Amino acid sequence: MNIDDVRMREMVNNMKREIILKNHPYDIFLSTDNRYHTYVMVNDKRKPIAKSTKEKVEDALVQFYKENEAKTQSTLKTLYPEWLDYKLICTNSSNTVRRIDNDWNKYYVDTDIIEIPLAKLDYITVDKWAHSIVKERNLTQKQYRNMALIMRQVLLYAIDKGLIIESPYERIRLSGKIFAKTSKKQSSTQVFLTDEQPRIEQEAYAEFYTTGNPVSLAIPLAFQTGLRVGELVALQYSDIEGEYLHIQRMEVRIPHKDTDGWELSNTR
Repeated sequence: MNIDDVRMREMVNNMKREIILKNHPYDIFLSTDNRYHTYVMVNDKRKPIAKSTKEKVEDALVQFYKENEAKTQSTLKTLYPEWLDYKLICTNSSNTVRRIDNDWNKYYVDTDIIEIPLAKLDYITVDKWAHSIVKERNLTQKQYRNMALIMRQVLLYAIDKGLIIESPYERIRLSGKIFAKTSKKQSSTQVFLTDEQPRIEQEAYAEFYTTGNPVSLAIPLAFQTGLRVGELVALQYSDIEGEYLHIQRMEVRIPHKDTDGWELSNTR
């Protein structure tokens, strides 16, 4: 930041200060206790401010009105990135945070509810939103819980920051009847039948002989050993000892968030 930027910021702050003090509805007066006094409205009640100097009272007023402005302007949209960063620091699973971010992009981005100031986000609005999104998206109970986690935890985060007093979401109760039913997947689509295994292995061997790419051999190796994908890709020639294969490491893909989105890094 150069000197001109600093001067411009100071000028803007001074202008904001003048506007705040000009619009303050109560006088600043020197009382018999030799302190300067004024009042502000908090929850429809008049709250006194008293300081040793008039300048300190003005500083307190500027701080109060700036904080109050932040409360009235905070929305799900403005608070979500801050909450997600907090979640990423405090959680042990970046995969969970990545799933949350995917849900945000899928269910929240470009919706009206994220633009409503949190101070005006009432129970009726949130209840209508919850019922509508379940019906419109045909969500199962699990999908809804995962999706609504964002609404619930961001509002609790807003309480902890002093932006709102209570969360309207805590009163939301949805009947189990409105959720989509989870259809059981056919076993034929989830497992390989005994007579299918030889044909799959033959295809893998044929691809290996055609291309010379040893990756194809991972399929019959997985069938014969029961290795998981992370264990397969982490194998090294040094793991082979005569007729024995030592499984001693696994590759894990860990997501990392930066300004451009999510990236995956491999660890073993």
